[in-house]
Amino acid sequence: MNEKTTSVPSTSRRRRIVDVVGFVVGIGLLSWLIVIAVRNGEWHRVWEADPRLLAGLLGCTVLSAVLTGATFWITVRPVKRLGFMDLQGVNLVASMLNYAPVRLGMLSRFAWHMRVDSMRLLDVIAWFASVGVLIGAGLVICSIATLLVPGVGLVWLLLVVLGTLFGGWILGLVPSIAFVRRHGRGADRILASPSARWGGLVLRLLDFGTFAGRIAFALAILEITMAPSHVMVLAVVALVANLIPFGRLGFREFAVAWAASRLGSDSVVDVPWEQLALLESLGEVLVYLPLGLVCSPWFAIRLRGGRGA
Repeated sequence: MNEKTTSVPSTSRRRRIVDVVGFVVGIGLLSWLIVIAVRNGEWHRVWEADPRLLAGLLGCTVLSAVLTGATFWITVRPVKRLGFMDLQGVNLVASMLNYAPVRLGMLSRFAWHMRVDSMRLLDVIAWFASVGVLIGAGLVICSIATLLVPGVGLVWLLLVVLGTLFGGWILGLVPSIAFVRRHGRGADRILASPSARWGGLVLRLLDFGTFAGRIAFALAILEITMAPSHVMVLAVVALVANLIPFGRLGFREFAVAWAASRLGSDSVVDVPWEQLALLESLGEVLVYLPLGLVCSPWFAIRLRGGRGA
């Protein structure tokens, strides 16, 4: 096995410094939000909430994890056939490691796919880039639909369906561009595949729904009324902030709290938006941390054994 196949990309010293600084800033933001939420929040609403609402909050994260793993599985198929359950386990471990100071989640994905799955670095980069394109397309579709039809309903859903059809068609034309064929490094193969393109796009849209669902359940638990279009906006903010490259903790919670404070609420309940942001994020932490820890021994053993372990 050559070095090109197994050598996992390392981060530069400057990038590590940026990651650490981002982590420290994120922890500072998170601490500030926690202080405000503890001091002004009404946590009795959480303790006294309907168990079904709490189950819905956690269930959205479980469904999101499955959909994300399925997205990676269906998009890689034009390049290499990988196990569905393996990718679910890798996704859980990577999601857990994303809470680390240097976004170890992405590095762990590279390490696994290059060592265990024997994929080339360029193939992994092209694969992840394709997933990023699909995430972006899904965000654009939902954002435009929400801007055109603030009242989320059948018309909004119809716009999303039409946007998906149009977006999938546009993405299908990308591989025919000469520049993409020359420099796509395999991304063109993924976007050229109908199953990878359409399947991945639909899965990303469904995953966006889980973000919106988690926001909605958090609002219901805190007894806050908010327009459906505002829920969608907060879901967009949460998903975009989740992709910040230099840290997961703090930044997403701050972004959601800030956006919610600007959007406002239709209810008279005086609950700080910091509490909403923390509760929504907690619905993710309580799933990814334990499930990631459960999968960690399997991940470490397979990674240490390398190909075919």
